Amino acid sequence: MEIRRIREPELPAAMDLCWWVFLEFEAPDYPSEAWKRFAIIFQVLNR
Repeated sequence: MEIRRIREPELPAAMDLCWWVFLEFEAPDYPSEAWKRFAIIFQVLNR
């Protein structure tokens, strides 16, 4: 395993992975309003 900083060209794929992991493992534990707000914040950060 290699731990390193994400390079700029890898950022979109890494953000997609973060989003799908959140949806699968974290979102079910939160009310829909909470993860909808997270989605808005995530979109802002992903620009």
